[in-house]
Amino acid sequence: MQNSTRCNTYAILAAESKVSIEAHSTLPNPIRGTATGLSGTFSANVADGQLALDPMPSMKLVVPVAKLSSGNEFQDREIRKLIADQRNPNLVGELLRVEPGTRPDLYRVRGAITVLGVKQEYDGEATIRVDGRRISIQGSQKMDIRRFGITPPRILTIQIYPDFDVSLNLVAELAS
Repeated sequence: MQNSTRCNTYAILAAESKVSIEAHSTLPNPIRGTATGLSGTFSANVADGQLALDPMPSMKLVVPVAKLSSGNEFQDREIRKLIADQRNPNLVGELLRVEPGTRPDLYRVRGAITVLGVKQEYDGEATIRVDGRRISIQGSQKMDIRRFGITPPRILTIQIYPDFDVSLNLVAELAS
């Protein structure tokens, strides 16, 4: 039976949260970028300093593609054109399910990521820690951009491979 307890809402702290992306190509070094300016909420209950799974936690994360930077403006412009457009300027992540993992702060998670209006679900693991009024979430996932209908690009003579490594580092604080 589902618990009728309401979840607490935690606001994602833009100044302390980021998404890191690593793409591989025919170049010897990976292309690395970091997205900042994240926003969203994490809804959950905490019991005895641990994440409670009833009711099921949920999250919605908005990643503004315009805030993705590798330090190389040419690369940034090409990657931004690849994963965003005027109608879809953000990547959106949603937490769909959380289950206990193999240690207290490790969880099996199912989430959905929307890129260019195409939503794909992923399974993985995330570390979720409670520290007073804050919750931190770290996880990583390998994503094939072809699942979103994106053809891996060629930038000049450089071929970008379809698998991107995405790492998430979020800090959320209990909303007053």
